[in-house]
Amino acid sequence: MLTDGMVAILVVIAIATLIPVVIKIISDIDYKRQITGKRKERRFQGNRAPMSASDLEMSTEQNEEYQRREANLAELRIKSGQNLLGPK
Repeated sequence: MLTDGMVAILVVIAIATLIPVVIKIISDIDYKRQITGKRKERRFQGNRAPMSASDLEMSTEQNEEYQRREANLAELRIKSGQNLLGPK
């Protein structure tokens, strides 16, 4: 037999599982309505629109600095992973 506590746990798990699915379905429906023109397209309202990486135009010097920084971060991530896994 299922006790009240077990039923409550099952209900919580079911709700936690279904919420992301329902949100995804609703967002897909909303997107399709915007594409077909049934709903007005949502746009950013405010003083400054969020920037996209494609909007940035970096000079070659800035691009090289960015690539060096990313390479250093990747190297640090790899080294920290080796520290977690231990020496060879």
